[in-house]
Amino acid sequence: ISYNQPKLCANATWNQAAITFADGTTIGTLPLGIFVNTDNSVYVADRANGRIQMWFNGSTTLTGSYSGGLSTPYSVFVTDNSDVYVDNGNTNYRVDKWGWNSTSSVPAMYMCGQCYGLFVDINNMLYCSLSSYHQVIYKSLTQNLNVWTNVAGVSNTAGSTSTTLHNPYGIFIDKYLNLYVADNGNNRIQKFASGQSNGTTISTGAITLSIPTGVILDSDGYIFIVDNGNNRIIGSGPNGFRCIAACFGSYGSSSSQLYYPQSMSFDSYGNIFVIDQYNQRVQKFLFLSNSCNTTTTITTTAATTMMSIIQTTTASTSVSYSNVISFNQPKFGAYATWDSNGITFANSSTVGTSPYGIFIDTSNTVYVANKANNQIQVWLSGSSIPTRNITSGVTSPYSIFATITGDIYVDNGYTNNRVDKWVSNRNISSSVMQVQGACYDLFIDINNNLYCSMYSQSQVAIKSLNGNSSLWIVAAGTGCSGSTSNTLDNPRGIFVDTSLNLYVADCGNNRVQLFLSGQVTATTVAGSTANGTISLSCPSDVALDGDGYIFIVDSNNNRIIGSGPNGFRCIIACTSTSGSASNQLSNPSTFSFDSCGNIYVTDQSNNRVQQFTLQINNCTIPITTTTTTTTNTTSSSSITTTTTSSTTSSIIATSTTTTATTTSTTNSATTTTTTTTITSTTTSSSSTSSSTTTSSSSTSSSTTTTISSSTTSIIQTTVGESTTQTLEDVFISTVKDSTIMSNTAFITTSQRLNINETCNSPTITLIPGQSSLSSPMSYRRSQDFYISSMIQFNCDGSLSTTKKWTVKNCTSTSCSFEIALNEKVMTTFSELYIPSRTLDYGVYQLTLTVTIVDSPNLKSSSSAYVRITATGITANLVQLGTSMITRGNQQDLLLDPG
Repeated sequence: ISYNQPKLCANATWNQAAITFADGTTIGTLPLGIFVNTDNSVYVADRANGRIQMWFNGSTTLTGSYSGGLSTPYSVFVTDNSDVYVDNGNTNYRVDKWGWNSTSSVPAMYMCGQCYGLFVDINNMLYCSLSSYHQVIYKSLTQNLNVWTNVAGVSNTAGSTSTTLHNPYGIFIDKYLNLYVADNGNNRIQKFASGQSNGTTISTGAITLSIPTGVILDSDGYIFIVDNGNNRIIGSGPNGFRCIAACFGSYGSSSSQLYYPQSMSFDSYGNIFVIDQYNQRVQKFLFLSNSCNTTTTITTTAATTMMSIIQTTTASTSVSYSNVISFNQPKFGAYATWDSNGITFANSSTVGTSPYGIFIDTSNTVYVANKANNQIQVWLSGSSIPTRNITSGVTSPYSIFATITGDIYVDNGYTNNRVDKWVSNRNISSSVMQVQGACYDLFIDINNNLYCSMYSQSQVAIKSLNGNSSLWIVAAGTGCSGSTSNTLDNPRGIFVDTSLNLYVADCGNNRVQLFLSGQVTATTVAGSTANGTISLSCPSDVALDGDGYIFIVDSNNNRIIGSGPNGFRCIIACTSTSGSASNQLSNPSTFSFDSCGNIYVTDQSNNRVQQFTLQINNCTIPITTTTTTTTNTTSSSSITTTTTSSTTSSIIATSTTTTATTTSTTNSATTTTTTTTITSTTTSSSSTSSSTTTSSSSTSSSTTTTISSSTTSIIQTTVGESTTQTLEDVFISTVKDSTIMSNTAFITTSQRLNINETCNSPTITLIPGQSSLSSPMSYRRSQDFYISSMIQFNCDGSLSTTKKWTVKNCTSTSCSFEIALNEKVMTTFSELYIPSRTLDYGVYQLTLTVTIVDSPNLKSSSSAYVRITATGITANLVQLGTSMITRGNQQDLLLDPG
């Protein structure tokens, strides 16, 4: 720890005539924050002049300052390695860090407002007291992610309950990770035990607080408080709370008075430094060592962390997602189309006015959030009327998610600030997540993490369902609306793929953002700012199909957008005008696929749910020809044919099912069966036929074989032409429970039939992008990093490709020398992962080349440029400073910066 916690006796006192350590000429008007470290260096936040003033190692003369890019800093904290953390939230919405001896800062945390208090605990977690938002947040400094957690209070909710705060100011975290908050607006000090969101109020006995602004602890855990409204300093001990400085009860400018004091800090001798805000000075109250009957012992507490408080990233799961995901992800052909006229699945008499959320599971059970009537309605597969209504305790639900086990998660945040869970087939709910408003969308990923899209907070929150903690962390957004790569503006729909990448329909910014797993800076994958996509107006939902193509509800344009090998296009309600006709939508909100590829849309302003039926799912038809040669065979067949219709996610076909009973006798014959895999819209009529095939008149021992097969006629449509060609007598055969003669050989060949195939070179987008030889991305050598890609195959035929990464070392003008990578680095995937220490210092060109196998001349390349830099660790050896890490004589310490 870097701050002082003196051990004080029960009757410790301080000289009531304070010394003015610094005045307004040095620290400006209305200063706020102060910090004194264990070296007795004093740091003061001079908010008026946008700087931090520093007095080094007990000096009474100003030593230096930290400035540059600061806007009215409120608070400051210095760690044991002399890193300086400064509030810069007024206009820049961040906390900045100055490393030891550094002349420039780097962002350490992004948030939405001023940090009235800063603190770094023994687990290297950075805390910020967001007074204007009535909450305290924290994030890990050991990771590069800006993923912060709400640790106390409810955002934008001032309150006096055990879970709420009202304008929190100063904060302190003890070695047991308990959080103490000066709850300014509630005139109290709240203590939040480690990992708990319910606080307890510290009793101050006969002492009544008035707008407290600072709180710290001594080495025995006794509490000291800046009692701002009473213009005094309060302290506790074995005999309870008492006033210890400026105890006259009235403000003033004499040496024994304070005028709205703001914050305080001990030095190593037990002296108290106080920001006397309205007197524009720092006052130093000297500890009277002779006030104790025994010698005062000053101790510095050292603590070693044994565990991480929060895990902000999640490991990938080895479980197959097909056994985990509960929603449908059909695969579509390049020219898949849907009926332009929707069928009304449910109207306002069922789903109420302005229905919002919809979810369809893999069993085709439909769930709709009836916001107006405070209920969730459920239709089992094939039902035209709701088979279940969930109403208990639900208020204005916006979204819903059902798991593979049948558990139902419902947004209940509009007035109740929570997400509720209904266990499968039970009518009792439980709260699983505390939120700060309505969740406009809910999602559960393959690692059992629950996501909530908080529209009003411009954030996406995430919480593990595997533990009992009520704490959630921020998956995306800073809490304030913005259009940068790490901010959102009224996010709505969300989707998390099996690689744990998060897609967000960023309504206010008219874009869809992709946050790669564990990252808080995003890439725009759809919207006017993303090249080669489509313009959007308040996208409200997003989902991926089985091939990873993106589908979007373009709400203000009253349409549904889909992507595929040929890019983005409108697929439903493409007039883009609001209306109530069957081919129109009005302010659609969310959508969901069923297992057949049909699309269900909550048509919000029309107070209905529309179903759009998949019509054509055209794509390449691979044909496999199996030639079966049987020796000495005579066949007699009787075939009965019936016609049935079936629909799958990638096939809409009318098929003819054939049962054939064959009697075979040993002789010489050859038969050929063609097996075709079809993904097409097909039609067939019923027929009955019989045939007898004889290859020889001689008879021998016989056996009976039963074969189930299906006969399908294919209608092949040529795009852009009016002609239609029918391919008859193409068999899809499945042999079940068959008894087959011996002496049978199987010869398999294959060929590919392409429908209207046109191919162009693939389009490659690297993530992160926007790098060049003159402006490469920087990574430290001790840091793992990876470059991923989005590949658009501009081909409606074969998509078999090869991928190859190459890495070249660069000079200032060119990249010509290809280097050999460690064999553990995989270079044939769409993503290139570079472990730490793989590349030496320097600049490198990382190039991905994608080649179409069937047409080697169709290939594309794209490059990213990276600079491998030093780790940035400075070793500061201090005399006698290594006693806690060395034992024995003359041991060498090895510093390995990468």
